[in-house]
Amino acid sequence: ISSIVAKDLRINPSINISLCNGAKFGIYLSLKTITNPGDNILLLEPYWLSYPDICKSLNLKFSSIQFEIESNQYNLSQIKNTILQKNIKVIVVNNPVNPSGFVFRTEFLEDLSSFCLLNNVWLLIDEVYKDLTFKKEEVESFTQLKGVVRVGSLSKSFAIPGFRLGYVIGEEEFMRNFILFNQHISTCITNLSNYLAENIAQADYLYYTLYSSNIYEERFILASNILTKKGYKVLPSEASFYLLCNVSHKFKSGEEAVSYFESKGIILTSGSHYGSQFTNYIRICLTLELQKLASILEEF
Repeated sequence: ISSIVAKDLRINPSINISLCNGAKFGIYLSLKTITNPGDNILLLEPYWLSYPDICKSLNLKFSSIQFEIESNQYNLSQIKNTILQKNIKVIVVNNPVNPSGFVFRTEFLEDLSSFCLLNNVWLLIDEVYKDLTFKKEEVESFTQLKGVVRVGSLSKSFAIPGFRLGYVIGEEEFMRNFILFNQHISTCITNLSNYLAENIAQADYLYYTLYSSNIYEERFILASNILTKKGYKVLPSEASFYLLCNVSHKFKSGEEAVSYFESKGIILTSGSHYGSQFTNYIRICLTLELQKLASILEEF
């Protein structure tokens, strides 16, 4: 499995990689390893909906920085200033972002990681959708290890969360402490996950994820075109199997839209779970085949 996870990273699989029971648990244990109660955590919106609860469970304080929707980017200067002003201990970067599909450029991450190293701040990268990026070169070229923790999920790459097969990559001193927590709290990954980790071939994995990302890109383009024609505003995406859509021209909020579509038998997620600036958004999952997805979106 190290050949799949590590790829071009110059790391020692026996020292720098640990499997865990899903990426969610990996994020929890990573924060538990590098923080103390009361530390300040910085999240970038839209953030994965479990981040706030993970922080609360560890008695961590968290704040967030909003995404500049019109320019489709993050303000790096604002992030740096916030890190200093709020005495941030860890900044959590979801790359690719769930659920917007935004992908951080290598130059951005290199600049941010250098700044974090200089100011003794950890950079935690949640990369669970890394292998479902439509153009993979961008997410594979950032290889910094010092002061950086990476958390990923082979389960997400297969779109089978029940496998609970996550991984964590970090420098040696961090991994020693992480593995200690992992052993005492979790003991081991499940038998099914262990079987998958031992028997999947790198070539098969790369073929499958490339095939999947092409399908998700095709579905995103289809869904985006249908929704745009109906007056919805869709955020651009470069990865994963989600779509963030602004519904304010038709509904008072994302929550109202979710309730309406649920009455029609269509299950969605409100964007309010991913940050305060997304209350007028809904998240649409793109795991249905094209014809079925198109027929449902025509109901919008």
